[in-house]
Amino acid sequence: MINTTLSAKVPRELRSVYTLAYYPKNQEFDGAWRPVQVRVNRPGLTVRTRKGYVAR
Repeated sequence: MINTTLSAKVPRELRSVYTLAYYPKNQEFDGAWRPVQVRVNRPGLTVRTRKGYVAR
């Protein structure tokens, strides 16, 4: 059985997806873990991101 609340929420959230990209100042691609933090100034928004990446 499909959760109708969830099945209605997913398409609504997918209509407001943004992609961000950046180039790190530290250009050493040494396999180290680099944390990432994304903040927004608009109240009520939810940000979902990765916690970081491996510099390769």
